[in-house]
Amino acid sequence: PEKRIEDGLKAFALVLKQFPKAGLVVVGRGKEETSLKQIAKKLKLLDNISFEPWQQNLLSYYKTAHAFLHTSEFEGYGMTLVEAGASGCPIVASKVGIALDIFEDGRNAFLCPVGDVKCFANKLVTLLSNPSIAKAMSETVAKDVDQLKMTKEEYLSVYRQSVENALQGRSY
Repeated sequence: PEKRIEDGLKAFALVLKQFPKAGLVVVGRGKEETSLKQIAKKLKLLDNISFEPWQQNLLSYYKTAHAFLHTSEFEGYGMTLVEAGASGCPIVASKVGIALDIFEDGRNAFLCPVGDVKCFANKLVTLLSNPSIAKAMSETVAKDVDQLKMTKEEYLSVYRQSVENALQGRSY
């Protein structure tokens, strides 16, 4: 439920009003699947949506998508956001977790308030309507995420410093 995929379905229904041939792929399995399929049917999305099983590697999805939609209510690290960005997939995401740390709205991603279905839809429409914006965002996010890479030694050093700071009551 915290992924708020229903919000994504509602946003996609709004996108279809301007782009009736658009498609949405939802990847993963879970207890919400049956409910989400019923919502998709109620919103008349079944001709434009595909529910795919859980995948270990999502690279082919990111590489072929026009956008990655992330509607979570809260998020920890948000590995899917980093993976999508690294592959150059334009991102539309809720303002939670790592999205607030590595993305800047309008520069390398589009960010929306949690639950703002109209915002998600408008940002998706912007990407679909403006290939030049989508291309620029794709290039920028891939470059920005690439700069997050660090060696194992660098990571362990940062991790160690974070733990030491936490134990001493300091922020880093």
